[in-house]
Amino acid sequence: PGSFVDWHSGKLRLNVHAVLRAPRGVFLRVANQSYEYTSGDVIGFHDMCQHAVHHPEQSHGDRIVLALKMPHPVYVAWLNDYPAIIKTELQRQTEKEVRLLATDKF
Repeated sequence: PGSFVDWHSGKLRLNVHAVLRAPRGVFLRVANQSYEYTSGDVIGFHDMCQHAVHHPEQSHGDRIVLALKMPHPVYVAWLNDYPAIIKTELQRQTEKEVRLLATDKF
C-alpha cells in the first residue's frame, strides 16, 4: 500500500497480468486507460505501451499479480516467416544476376 510503479514501457512483447489478489482501488494504467485490479481478472497489453501501477495508501492489503512477459505473437509469426523472406530476396537477386550475365557480351 502507498506505492506507485512509475510510467515505463518495454520491448516487443506481450504482458499478461493475472490478478490473484488485490484490494479495492489498485489500478493498472496503460496509455490513457485505467483498469482496476480485481481478483480473478486477466489483463493483456503490449509492453511498448506506457504503463504504471498505483496502489494508494488507503487501499489495505497485498496486491498479488502473476505477471507474464512473452514474445508478442505477431513478432513470433514474423520471425518464423523471416527465413522465407530472406530466401525469396536471395532468389530474386540471383535471378537478376543471371539475367545480367546472360546479356553481357564477352
